[in-house]
Amino acid sequence: MRPIKQNVLQLVTAMPNLIENENELLHAYWVLFDDIQVPQDILKATPAGTISRRLRELQGEGKALRPQKQTEPAPEIVSEFHALA
Repeated sequence: MRPIKQNVLQLVTAMPNLIENENELLHAYWVLFDDIQVPQDILKATPAGTISRRLRELQGEGKALRPQKQTEPAPEIVSEFHALA
């Protein structure tokens, strides 16, 4: 079994959006690494705090950074008076 930190790194590398939503990260971890089939199985799964802590460690090490949001340049605003000139 691989260490939790390595599993978290694999997840956030493959799906960077998981860094933005801790619940999605937990869900993905439990389904993929702890083989959760039904909600009751969470009682035997890796604790949420442990997974979150490993994510914070990776972020502190610069290995799991939040994805840069792509922003479109603002459209050029042209005054209607300028357009008439």
